[in-house]
Amino acid sequence: MLFLPISLTLFLLFLLLIPVLFALTPAVAFAKMGLSPFLGYAFFILYLFGSGINFPVYREQINYTLPLDDVMALFLKNFGIRVPVTTDRIISLNPGGLYLVGLISVLLV
Repeated sequence: MLFLPISLTLFLLFLLLIPVLFALTPAVAFAKMGLSPFLGYAFFILYLFGSGINFPVYREQINYTLPLDDVMALFLKNFGIRVPVTTDRIISLNPGGLYLVGLISVLLV
């Protein structure tokens, strides 16, 4: 009782359907909001590219020393992982999360 050809065929079919589902998801989601699929794909691609860009607005030097507690000592001793020392606090704006989301909110209202 071996059903390998059928199960292998179904497995490969599902593997081929996964990229199709990922490609159709933005179009369906934006169509349910009342936008065209082309505009949905455009917003989706612009959001993906815009999320990798940050515009720094404010930068501040901080003097902060993190005391060595038990958990940090455990990670340092066993894994060699150190907590990075931060000397700057940066507030930045992300165009994918700020401008595009605001624009689509204005379009939908």
